[in-house]
Amino acid sequence: MSDKIVPTGASTYLRLLKYVRRYWLAFVVSIFGLVLHSFAEVAFVDLLGYITDTVGTLTSAGAAETQPVAMPQTGMTAMFAEALLGDLLVEKTWLVIPFFLVVISVLRGVGYLIGSYGLAYVSNYLVHALRVDIFEKYLQLPFEFFDRSMSGHLVSVVTFNVQQVTQASTKALKTLLQQGSLVLGLMSYLFYVNWKLTLFFLAVMPFVALVVSVVSKRFRTISTRIQSAMGDVTHVTQEVVNGYQEVRMFGGMESERERIQLASQSNRRQNMKMALTEGISNPLVMLLVSLAFAGITSFMLSPAILETMSTGSFITFLVASGMLIKPIRQIT
Repeated sequence: MSDKIVPTGASTYLRLLKYVRRYWLAFVVSIFGLVLHSFAEVAFVDLLGYITDTVGTLTSAGAAETQPVAMPQTGMTAMFAEALLGDLLVEKTWLVIPFFLVVISVLRGVGYLIGSYGLAYVSNYLVHALRVDIFEKYLQLPFEFFDRSMSGHLVSVVTFNVQQVTQASTKALKTLLQQGSLVLGLMSYLFYVNWKLTLFFLAVMPFVALVVSVVSKRFRTISTRIQSAMGDVTHVTQEVVNGYQEVRMFGGMESERERIQLASQSNRRQNMKMALTEGISNPLVMLLVSLAFAGITSFMLSPAILETMSTGSFITFLVASGMLIKPIRQIT
């Protein structure tokens, strides 16, 4: 007797991607929207540094009314401002800063709308396609297959498993694309601001990857058990509903109560294991990242580092490194 082959997460995703190819245009557009949303997040951090440097320049100038003061030249916002608006004086930032605030907010909103709606479009069509294909497969399978299979499990595959697998895969894909692109954008920006400080985060990444690997395997195991337990619940319920007369005539109510108790308890236990695993893994990942963030903050306050960074660069580095904690936690 051959052992049952359990598909890995990668093989499952590859099989689902075959269905996604039918809706590749909506999928590509949704990716573009999610990346645009992440780009706007990074742009807002840079704009914050630009505002800080501008306020600092105005404060230190003292006699700004009679003495021309140049705009800040550090950061991507300063480069875009100079390219789009020319060599403006710092007194005219009343036009520059609100302009970029509005543009970034619009890009962020449009990107989120395109990304979320596009993935929802693909996800719902994916559920529809899988259900139709599985149902078509049921129509062609031999009698022996149905004789040795529990009807509740077969029904649960179409009504529950397809929905759960697709939603989980789509949610994971959305998180990977949106938060992954945000992590890449923030890391690139941190290298742009100060590459030496960024190495602190890279030092902790192997430990985070180890935790993610262990947790992912645990999640897959528990998810399989949850689907099996849900199939048992469906099977027992369907048998009682379809054969309620036989159950009452032959006094089978007590045995059916025990069966549904066992099946439902099994499903409850697996869900609690899932909740416990998630509750332990997320704080552990956040602790590792927070330790790296604390080390960076301590190192940044040294005089040698402060001399090489403007006030705006200092603030943006702190904000960007702090923003990394949430997407890293969500990716895990």
